[in-house]
Formats: sequence, structure tokens, C-alpha cells
Amino acid sequence: MKIAFVCSEYPPKAHGGIGTFVQTLARDLQRKGHEIVVVGLGDSEDEYQDGAVRVVTLRQNKTRFVGHLISRLRLRRWLAAHAKAGKIDIIEVPDYQGLLPFGVKDCPVVVRLHLSSAAMWLQSHGRVPKVIYFYEKQNLRANSQWIAVSQYILESTKEIFRISPERAMRIYNPAPSILE
Repeated sequence: MKIAFVCSEYPPKAHGGIGTFVQTLARDLQRKGHEIVVVGLGDSEDEYQDGAVRVVTLRQNKTRFVGHLISRLRLRRWLAAHAKAGKIDIIEVPDYQGLLPFGVKDCPVVVRLHLSSAAMWLQSHGRVPKVIYFYEKQNLRANSQWIAVSQYILESTKEIFRISPERAMRIYNPAPSILE
């Protein structure tokens, strides 16, 4: 299977849990015979190999007010072109930052619920910036197949955004083997 992970925090870039998670899963799936590409947004264009995992960074647009939209459309266009060319069978995108708010035609997309920016803002500030909420809600609405890392994350996502997935499954994050 040809799998694309959307991740702007793939190590060695500055990363948190999502970047570490994607790297662990991508390497393991590649070892099991799958073709893996990780694509995200960053300060400059870049492409390199992490073992047999292809890592692509698209330049994030910094234009005031519309840069986030332009960047998301560029990411969508890149994914759609690669899917159409037969280079991607399925896409996994995190809920965090709403990077794929318009879906990708003719390619299944799964949203992995880690903990959205909206949820973090609500927990720490009590309110959510409108643009973050908009992109994350659109990401969930456009891509209604969800994988949650816990039942709590699934339920809180449904509550915060007041939407439900077409289909959802809880799959806990993998842990790398310390024996490898």
C-alpha cells in the first residue's frame, strides 16, 4: 500500500508527539513493505529520505491573512496530483491545525485525532481563535473517517466541534520496541 502521512513536525524538525508518532508508524509500516511518504509545510522546500521513508516539505506561504489558506490549498494540490498519478492509496492527516480542510477527491483520507489546537486552546485559554477552529472543523467535516488515540479524544472532538464522523475507530499510539 502507498501511504501518505501529512505531518509538518517530522523529526529532526522541531517536533512534538505527532512528529514522533508519525516517524514511528512510518518506519514500521515501511519495514512491513508499504511505500511511505510524509508531506508537510515548512519554511523552505525540502525533500530527503529517512531510511526508505520519503519526507517532503512544501514551503509555507507567509502572506498576511491568506497565507494559511494558500498553504493548505498547495498541500491539497500536491496530494491530489500524487494520488491521481497512483503514488498514494490513502492519506492520514492529523486533526491538529486542520491541514486538509477540503479533502482530496478520489483518495481516502483518515483523520487521526491526537488533540486539536482548538481543544488545547479551550483547556488553557477558555476560547479558541476563529481561524484555528474553522480549519480544524473543516478538516474533520471534509474527512469523516477518524482514528482516535483514545475514547476521551474522540468524545471531546465530537463535543468541541459539534460534528460526528461517518466512521470512527480507537487505535492507541504504537510504542517503538526498545530492543530494536
